[in-house]
Amino acid sequence: NSYTQAFWAWERWAAHLDWCALMGFDLVMVYAGAEHVHAEVYLEMGLAEEDLRSFFSGAAFLGWSSTRAGNIRGLAGPISPAWRANKAELGKKIVARCRELGITPVLSGFNGHVPEALVKRLHPHANHTRARPWNGFNCTDVGSDAVASPLAASPPAVAPPYGCGFELEPTDPLFLEVGARFIRKQAETFGDDLHFFAAVQFTEEIPSAQSTLQPTANGEYLAAWGHATYTAMANADSEAVWVLDGWFANANGEPWFWCGANKTHAQHYLSLVPVGTDSLC
Repeated sequence: NSYTQAFWAWERWAAHLDWCALMGFDLVMVYAGAEHVHAEVYLEMGLAEEDLRSFFSGAAFLGWSSTRAGNIRGLAGPISPAWRANKAELGKKIVARCRELGITPVLSGFNGHVPEALVKRLHPHANHTRARPWNGFNCTDVGSDAVASPLAASPPAVAPPYGCGFELEPTDPLFLEVGARFIRKQAETFGDDLHFFAAVQFTEEIPSAQSTLQPTANGEYLAAWGHATYTAMANADSEAVWVLDGWFANANGEPWFWCGANKTHAQHYLSLVPVGTDSLC
């Protein structure tokens, strides 16, 4: 639901869903409206619209943004309240059409990324960390030795301000609170009969603990991330199934992918998730 797809109107979506049905797809990811739900949660918690400007990336970049893959924040944004509301209405149409076609919609889950103001102003004592720089999108506000992205061949001399998003530590109670709020608000928006949720924190990346920006592949820490991600869903929906896309499990041998030589990363990540409650697609 980003790149050019972010600009599809309903007619284009209707044709695409018909094609999905003809091809035998029984799960379809529906992110249209997710940013509207995120905004509603944070506004209800006490943030202002201004606090969201640096959180949501522009429409074409949402696939890599804080609310989805978690690699960048605020790039080519902001997205307006009207745009978000329009996408929520589109999402309702997509979900309704999926029901008619016998396709199960996969909605967004909560991945731990939050607006800066949530941890800096509203909950300054909440334990949080920072996403590691990715693909040249670094940060200049984490000490003087900010780490360059492993994917950037030649990082820019002056780092753009779009990297190193704010993440709640998975062991902080606020993670589960915000995650459950998100799932419940999404059910209010799209219906409480939808139980498949997609969430990923570390696309082409390894986490860093306590804002160090240093990669942390500690097994207990990875397990805590997986446990919190699923538990936030399950606390709001007892039938929740966590759907992961297969990209994080790429086995090409690079250290930021989690299978092949690095398969223990994925094993630890999912080790505390109950069997039968997650699905890799």
